[in-house]
Amino acid sequence: MTFGSWLALKVYGLLSRATIPFAHWHHNRRAKAEPGYRLYRAERRGHYPSARAGVVWLHAVSVGEVRAAQPLIEALLARPDVQARGLLITTMTPTGRATAQDLYGDRVLHATLPWDTPGATRRFMAAWQPALGLLMETELWPNLLAAAREHALPVVVVNGRLSERSLRRTQRFAALARPAYAGLAAVAAQSADDARRFKAVGAPRVDVCGNLKFEIALNADQLAAGRQVQRRASGDGAGQVIGLISTRDDEEAPLLQQIAPLLQTQPQLKLLVVPRRPQRFDEVAELMRGTGLAFGRRSEGAALGDLSAQRVLLGDTLGEMAYYLGCTHIAVLGGGWLPHGGSNLIEPCAAGCVTLLGPHMFNFAQATSDAVAAGAVLQLEGASALRTQIETLLPDAKRMQTLSRNALGFQQAHQGALARTLALIEPLL
Repeated sequence: MTFGSWLALKVYGLLSRATIPFAHWHHNRRAKAEPGYRLYRAERRGHYPSARAGVVWLHAVSVGEVRAAQPLIEALLARPDVQARGLLITTMTPTGRATAQDLYGDRVLHATLPWDTPGATRRFMAAWQPALGLLMETELWPNLLAAAREHALPVVVVNGRLSERSLRRTQRFAALARPAYAGLAAVAAQSADDARRFKAVGAPRVDVCGNLKFEIALNADQLAAGRQVQRRASGDGAGQVIGLISTRDDEEAPLLQQIAPLLQTQPQLKLLVVPRRPQRFDEVAELMRGTGLAFGRRSEGAALGDLSAQRVLLGDTLGEMAYYLGCTHIAVLGGGWLPHGGSNLIEPCAAGCVTLLGPHMFNFAQATSDAVAAGAVLQLEGASALRTQIETLLPDAKRMQTLSRNALGFQQAHQGALARTLALIEPLL
C-alpha cells in the first residue's frame, strides 16, 4: 500500500468514527417507520457474543441481494465442508435480515454487518474469523476489506457489477478504493463490461461468470396460487392484471396517472401495486386513496377479482413476490421510471410476465440491453408512454404470448452463472 493510500484509509477511518452519532440518529429516525432499526445495535458496533469462529461468510446488503444469492447459498449449504464450518449471512437492513431468516431459518447463522469503522470491522473479523468472505455485487467497504487483509481472509465479489457511474465515483477516490479492490482474491463479474470496470479499478483476478439472478427459482406454491387468482381475474379471457412491481419513491403517482384512466375505460382490467420497501406501504395506501381508487390490501386478506371494490389491490406483504408475479399479466417494473437505477427484471421474466421497463435501468444495464435485444421486455422512454403501450398490448393476444414466451426463454438461456461462480471459489473453500 502506498503512503497516499495509507493516509487516505487513516483519514477515512477518522471520518467514519466521527459519523457514528449521525448514524445512530439516522437509524432512530428510520426506526419510527421500521422498528427493526432498533435491533442489533451491538452488532453494528462489532459485538457478537454468539459468534462461531471459522465460518464461510456471505454478505448481502438487503432484500434484493439476499434473494439474488439464494441459488449460491443453497449450493453452499449442500456442501459438507460448509455445513461443518457454518454459513454466516450478514445484511445491513432489517428487511434483508428478515428475508434471510424466512428463507434459511436456522440452517445458517445470521448477523448484521458492523458500521465501517476500524474498530467495529476488526471486532467482526476477530469474532467470526471467517475462512472465506463472499460479497454480493458491489458491497466493498474500505475498513472492512482492510480488516480482512489483516486477518489474511480471502474475499471474493460474487455476482459483481460496477456501473459506469460507480466507476467514475471510485476513480475519484482512487487512493482509498484501489487498495480495497486490489486486495480481493477474485471477482465473479456479471458481464464483460463489468469485468472491464473491475479491472480498471485494480481488481487482480476477474472472471465473467454471468448473473446469478438468472438462476432464480420462484416459489412454486406462491406462483401457482397467483396463477389461480390470475385465471379468476381473467374471467372469459378478456380480463388482464397490470402489476406495478417493486415501485420506488415517487414512482407510483406518475404511473397511476397513466393507468387510472385505463381502469375507467376498460372494466375488465385489474391493478396490483407492490411497493419495494415495506416502510412505504402506508404512504402508498394514502396516495392511492388520494387518487380516488377503491382498493383492498393483501395484508388484510383482499384478493383480486372477488369484488368490484377490489379491482385494485395493494400488495403490502413481504416474501410473496412469486405470488404477485403469478397474478400479473403485464408487469410495470419499478425502479427505472425515475433515476433510481432499476430493479431485477429477471424475476418477472422467470414468471413469464409481459414486462415494461422505464428508461433509468443503469444498475441493470447489461441485463436490460440483453433482454430488449431478445424481445423479452419492452423499455419505454418514460411514464408518459405507458398508457399508449398498454392500450396497444391489451388487444394483441399474439404479441402478449410472444413476449411472455421470450421472457421465459431469456431467463432460461442465460443460466450457468452458478456453476461458473462455484468453480471460481472452489479452490478457496
